[in-house]
Amino acid sequence: MTEKMLALRKVKKGKGNVMLQEVPVPEIKPDEVLMKVWATGVCGSDLLIEDDKHFYEAPVTLGHEFTGVAHKVGKDVKNIKVGDHLVGDIETPTG
Repeated sequence: MTEKMLALRKVKKGKGNVMLQEVPVPEIKPDEVLMKVWATGVCGSDLLIEDDKHFYEAPVTLGHEFTGVAHKVGKDVKNIKVGDHLVGDIETPTG
């Protein structure tokens, strides 16, 4: 059975249309880290997406500023280990 997680998603065009959905936990590639999110921010762009005033393609997961711990680490990742505390943002460059 596929492991599931909850995500806040804008499910279709139009004002509102935001809901918590169960989605599959992503499989990671050798150079990726799967993070268990403890907290996420809701920023201005998330609110604009909810109000249908910002570009997006539905369905889209909201909350691109987040913090948590490394849950799984790909075999090619060198500087992060399971349990490390992490923060992320979509503006963070690779590496």
